[in-house]
Amino acid sequence: RSFITAYEMVLAGASSQSIKWSPNGSYVVVGSGDSLAVITKSNPSSRNSTIPPRTSGFAVRKVIRDLGRINGVSIHKGSRYVAVSGSATWILDTVNDFMVAQRWVQNESYANAWCPDGTWLATVGKNHQIQILDTTGESVSSWRVVFTVEAEGACNALAWAPSAVEGLQYMAYGGEDQRVTIIEIRTIERTWETVLEVERNGVIHGLDWNNSGLLAVAISDGTVSIIDLSYLRSGWAVNEMDYNWQRQGITCFTELRRNQGRNVMRAVKWIPGTLEESLLAVGGSDGALEVVDLTERRSCKAFGSAPVETDYTPASSNNCSSSE
Repeated sequence: RSFITAYEMVLAGASSQSIKWSPNGSYVVVGSGDSLAVITKSNPSSRNSTIPPRTSGFAVRKVIRDLGRINGVSIHKGSRYVAVSGSATWILDTVNDFMVAQRWVQNESYANAWCPDGTWLATVGKNHQIQILDTTGESVSSWRVVFTVEAEGACNALAWAPSAVEGLQYMAYGGEDQRVTIIEIRTIERTWETVLEVERNGVIHGLDWNNSGLLAVAISDGTVSIIDLSYLRSGWAVNEMDYNWQRQGITCFTELRRNQGRNVMRAVKWIPGTLEESLLAVGGSDGALEVVDLTERRSCKAFGSAPVETDYTPASSNNCSSSE
């Protein structure tokens, strides 16, 4: 396995970045401080391309500077809409040159994410609330908050599980309360309940859920927890199962450490397209971005297995606050 640099850009201002690649692969959005850069991708080998051959095809299409501080971004499944979290929650319409299509004013929002099928948008933030909106309407103005979940502290991160069965969605969130909370959403009844709460020894800064059911958690104490929640893909609602079934995630995880006590893990991202999505990108305040191979994770597969703690040393020195 090897990696090469295809494109590099320098962003002035704040060191905190939020990066997302559109599902259709046509553009990337990079939030940094009070700026949102839109980077497009063209194919230099196509017949009508104006991009010189033997180049990456990446180019800055637009920089948006009137949204205020940017904390997080996400992109709808269809790649048309971009949600931006900051002093408000903004929806940008790519069809209209990334102009603002909607703005919801609330307390500062730290993160947002669309569920895999694009029907629900969740936002989290400083006001200790997770708001979940129905985004199935053709017009953005018709999108409405379905329900609000109260958290015990400000939330920094959230992630949706891959959809396993129609009518059930799972979402994880975490932040200052130093725990990962998993909720089950029954989309037909429009109800929800807490499935699991996993205590950690630090503030939660990043969450990412892969297609195999593994949830990666970036924590301020310099660790990354990988929780096996594949059992939630069974298609059974939690209220139909017993207590031990619901609690499997607590005894089924692997823990990675890097410069513990001197490093804050900021971001985690499963690399798509790999076998069972077993490669995990990890970024922290120590300036290192590492890719960890978790193909051999026998201790993370069976109910009742003991946690494994793995120490590893940074292999690179690029400043990294988010990985995509």
